[in-house]
Amino acid sequence: MAQGESTGNGPALVGRDRELEQLDAALARAFDGRGGLALLTGEPGIGKTTLARSFAERAEARGATRAWGACWDGGGAPAYWPWVQIVRSLARREDPRTLRAALGAGAPWIAGLLPEFAEALGTPPPPSEQDSDQARFRLFDALATLLATAASRQPLVVVLDDLHWADVSSLHALEFVARTLPDVPILAIAAYRYAEAHARPELAAPLGGLARTGMRLPLEGLGRDDVGRMAAARARDLVPVDPERIPASLVSAVHRATAGNPFYVDELVQLLASHGRLNDRRAAEQPLPLPAGVRDAIRRRLAPLDMPAAEALEAAAVIGGQFRVSTLGRVLDIPPAAVLERLDAGLRVGVLTLTDDPGRVAFAHSLVRETLLEGLGRSRRAQLHRRIAETLEELYSEDLEQRLAEIAHHYLQSASEGQAERAVDYAARAAQRAIEQFAYEEAARLHERALEVAEGLPADEQRAWMLCQGLGESLMRAGDGEGAQRALRSAAGHARRLGDPHCLAQAALAGTLGGFSPGVVERELVRLLEEALERMDDTHRHDPEQRADDDALRCRLRVQLALALYWSPQHERREQLVDEALTIARAIFAGDAARQSREQRVQADRTLAFALAQGFVAVWGPDTVPRGLPISVEALELCEATHDAELAMQVRLWRISLLLELDDPVRADEEIEAFGAVARRLGQPRMLVYDPLRPDPPGSARASTSRGRCARR
Repeated sequence: MAQGESTGNGPALVGRDRELEQLDAALARAFDGRGGLALLTGEPGIGKTTLARSFAERAEARGATRAWGACWDGGGAPAYWPWVQIVRSLARREDPRTLRAALGAGAPWIAGLLPEFAEALGTPPPPSEQDSDQARFRLFDALATLLATAASRQPLVVVLDDLHWADVSSLHALEFVARTLPDVPILAIAAYRYAEAHARPELAAPLGGLARTGMRLPLEGLGRDDVGRMAAARARDLVPVDPERIPASLVSAVHRATAGNPFYVDELVQLLASHGRLNDRRAAEQPLPLPAGVRDAIRRRLAPLDMPAAEALEAAAVIGGQFRVSTLGRVLDIPPAAVLERLDAGLRVGVLTLTDDPGRVAFAHSLVRETLLEGLGRSRRAQLHRRIAETLEELYSEDLEQRLAEIAHHYLQSASEGQAERAVDYAARAAQRAIEQFAYEEAARLHERALEVAEGLPADEQRAWMLCQGLGESLMRAGDGEGAQRALRSAAGHARRLGDPHCLAQAALAGTLGGFSPGVVERELVRLLEEALERMDDTHRHDPEQRADDDALRCRLRVQLALALYWSPQHERREQLVDEALTIARAIFAGDAARQSREQRVQADRTLAFALAQGFVAVWGPDTVPRGLPISVEALELCEATHDAELAMQVRLWRISLLLELDDPVRADEEIEAFGAVARRLGQPRMLVYDPLRPDPPGSARASTSRGRCARR
């Protein structure tokens, strides 16, 4: 779009020459293989989206390809929503077989974002209880690989718009991708409202990281001359306005009233035109029709609409910044022709705009939608949220998994309309979906909202335990250990009141997800593990024929208790706990395979692998080294059978230490090479730090020196 050209749907791009020059320079570096990140910031209406879209079109004209992802302002977007849009756009341009080959081990992780590609790319493994942040790393690494693959043929411009509405996981993904950009021909552009984004405490850290990585372009209001050019460009769309006859005094008055904000300028110019004052030399001598800000201007534009059209726009605003015509029709319970008639009124006054999708309409600017929402009473808004949730349930009954977050949002907003039970249920399901996508912060947020709504329902200890347990696990995986422990203490309390040892055991085990502090015995966690173990054993004594799941819990509680006591002087107790755990695990493993399902067989293998691998760590000492190697061999075989790469990496790591302690540098080098190969294939950062230990080719000077050091050790 050329400077000063109006689209007819919003403010023209005017007065951004400096920013365009900086973006052009960044694009030139990307064409040379040195990509980067640009941050467009500013107040609402300042022109961030207009600038980003205009530049992306310019970049495409110069031979780059582009991909766009916008955050959802209606609430209830699934985790990674801007990335889902970008990834879907890029993935659809590739042949599935070619894409899978290019992504390698990362293919299933991309399929986790795009279920429609699961058949072609594979299914990602469930979150590992050993190291959930590694799983998220692998997702981010797969995302970066996909972007690099797309940019291998021609430079790529990626735009993430409205990041002030983003989920935290999306920003973490952008942080990761931003660090890879200097080595690839990719220019990423992130646009957001600075004040609103920084008002969200959970976004402060990732935004700070992005600011250190990227080039910041804060957009300010246009100057007076640019306001005049923009007014003239908009006037060309308005009849019977003469763009050449807008008085200079009126341009100055518009500039003062709007502080040069392009969206405000556009609103005011249209209002003046509708009053026949845009070519009136005396207009500047009278008060401009913008007494209390742009929202009044928007309300004036909405005022001529009749009641049916206004109600349709209100319902659409509750749906979100974009909406399907068919969805709106079902919410309003009117035929398609009536929906289109009502939307035509919004299109005529410029508050709506058409999209590339024929069945979808969007608000011309988020401020229009925000103004409509402000005018809705609480009860009316809740009723609309309820109707929208019910409509989405009905429309997507066969594919609810992809809509859980959206439906949960609308039910949570309509909890006061008798929908609290459904709100809690959908929020919990959406949280579990977020965990499966490694969006732990989003899962925690959904559990917190569910707990808030559940406070207004009759007491239900089972539901309360489930929500507190889910919150604790989500926070633990997100790295908020303190918040996780608070939630898990509540979960344990509910488990005690339920008298359910299984719930108590899961609360105790969740407390170990974050690992253990070196050199410290965490007494509170030890007491909870001991209590849970005592209750599970008591249940077993009264019912020896209990299910295998119970035995797996008893096994894991013993191993985790032994690990929690590692820094205590209770060596004999740790040995006993691990011996008991292995006895239980081997009994499960030796169970009747003919009567076990495939899932039960895998659980048996994983339980024994866990008991072997983690149990050995729990008792590691000078006297345990000789027995470590056979344990490691058995554990690795089980890890291979269950495809547990992360546990296998941990086993290989301590196996290297064992071989060095046994003064076997040749086998240690072989193990280091195998370890490094897997670490490089999986891209695991914690494991890659050991990759420099990899031996050099035989015969090299460094190889001889390396082996000498190993032998001396």
